[in-house]
Amino acid sequence: MNAENSPQPELNPIDVAACAYLIWEREGKPHGRDVEHWMQAETLLRAMHTAEDKAAKESTRTASTSMRAPMARKRKAMRAVQQERQGATEA
Repeated sequence: MNAENSPQPELNPIDVAACAYLIWEREGKPHGRDVEHWMQAETLLRAMHTAEDKAAKESTRTASTSMRAPMARKRKAMRAVQQERQGATEA
């Protein structure tokens, strides 16, 4: 799925309003640009949500990858113990 077809995250109107207010203040409190500020706030918040989602997915991927090595070592150790036990029982 590409960025054009991906679903837009739901935005909390209170968060959008707060962000739009900060943009309005930063731009010197101009009159008549409320819709523009609202749209900028929505765009900014969506970008932030997308970045957070991407970071969370990457963090999950990294965590699962980092767990593979210890699990592989544990399996290897368990096989060695089983083989040792089998050798002891056969003798």
